[in-house]
Amino acid sequence: MSHEPEVQVVVSAPLPDDGSVGPGRCVPRDGNVAGGERGRDRTGRPLPWGTTGVTFADEWDYDTIEEALAGGVWLWNRARFFECHEALEHVWHAAEPADTEFWQGVIQVAVAMVHVQRENPVGAVTLGNRALERLAGAPTVHRGIDVGALRETARLIVDAASSGMSAQIAAPRFPSIGEGPVFSDVPGPTARSREPAWRDGADVLARRSARSEPGPTT
Repeated sequence: MSHEPEVQVVVSAPLPDDGSVGPGRCVPRDGNVAGGERGRDRTGRPLPWGTTGVTFADEWDYDTIEEALAGGVWLWNRARFFECHEALEHVWHAAEPADTEFWQGVIQVAVAMVHVQRENPVGAVTLGNRALERLAGAPTVHRGIDVGALRETARLIVDAASSGMSAQIAAPRFPSIGEGPVFSDVPGPTARSREPAWRDGADVLARRSARSEPGPTT
């Protein structure tokens, strides 16, 4: 009988989660808001109604794409990778076609870390490899991000999750270079649609389809 590798990990954050609030507006997602959705733990797992005594994932609202990107970096550096990937999805969906593959790769590194935190080796390997594929064509430095360091993080995740051994992974700081990361070469804030990220993405894909432009694949 075959067994999935058992990976027990401790993910240490590069910066302390000291209760400070990052860019954007934080909305508690504990399942106690009337008409809201069920609460989620910090790794994004939905929790039963009325759950108490756990640290919940928060929901974040951003006015601009640049603010969402800054928020994603802030969350990454506190090992809050589920919330980080939600913030960065706004960046991905607003990106120009030439950058969508790149931003999706960045997000997939974060999601691979989510699977590490959930002790899900299959998901960690899958998303880590997808990230490597997405980032393979990117230059070593792009949009103020050290892409080489991102690739190294993805390889570390894949190797640790494939080994079947317990591991302690020190999550690296988001690999910014200079004043990065930056969303665009065009200066100035980029307004974010008030629609949810998933609907932003659907609208982008619809517009690309109408123009016969290829969109990102998931």
